[in-house]
Amino acid sequence: MSTTRSPIPPAALERFMHALVEVIEWVVDERVNALLTALNAQQAKKWLTPAEAAERLHCTPDAARRRAKRGRLEARYQGRSVYISAESVDGLR
Repeated sequence: MSTTRSPIPPAALERFMHALVEVIEWVVDERVNALLTALNAQQAKKWLTPAEAAERLHCTPDAARRRAKRGRLEARYQGRSVYISAESVDGLR
């Protein structure tokens, strides 16, 4: 037994594709906006943890600490915690 499908009318297919493209554009816009918001928030920080500095420098947190200890990165100590200047990290990149 053979069954045949009736073709989808071109106008209906065009409406469907248009709606699909609009949904995809909306999803992409939302994701890009979320990423830009996160990036702006991260760049607005003046002092970074060694892990945050390492992420920006594409190295390990220990390497970021060593660079701060050698004076290649500006660092401040608060108790036993070290914070690295975001400006000095961005200048080193």
